[in-house]
Amino acid sequence: MKQQQLQETLTRLVSGFGYENVRRTLTAMRSVKPVTAKRNAAIRRDAAAQPPAKRDQKRTGPDAVRVAQSLAVTDDEKKKILFALAEKYEAKEFMPNVNHVRDFLNTGERDVSRIKSRQQVTVAVFRQLGGLETGKLREMLERGLYGPPKRLAPYAGAIEGFRRPNRPA
Repeated sequence: MKQQQLQETLTRLVSGFGYENVRRTLTAMRSVKPVTAKRNAAIRRDAAAQPPAKRDQKRTGPDAVRVAQSLAVTDDEKKKILFALAEKYEAKEFMPNVNHVRDFLNTGERDVSRIKSRQQVTVAVFRQLGGLETGKLREMLERGLYGPPKRLAPYAGAIEGFRRPNRPA
């Protein structure tokens, strides 16, 4: 709505005063910023007037479980799997670091090198997960795809304790 009003106003100005005059006036207005300075000062005053607890409160990122709940998924099984993945995501058992998230979102349409934290792209991750088939989501959950590094200590202990019977050659 606002964009349309702006375009109509600019069209009237250009038709009335000419493109070059409007451009020059806008350029001159850009170099003078008294309104912005007054507005910024008012914002700083308002922030200083707020109680320090509210002003210094750390902003939290989107919660994966809330994001999963907000997805419009009609399949009950898919929704359950998404909730399980969201809980694991919050516990860092699913996509525990930024590299896992980058690997998952690396479809070519998004510059994954700009992703700095998991919280930054929680919504994008779960939107993309919501678009996957239920079978693929089930496989991700069961096989532990995009999970934390596997611990090899139990396997090493089992191999170490394994004794081969001596067989004649």
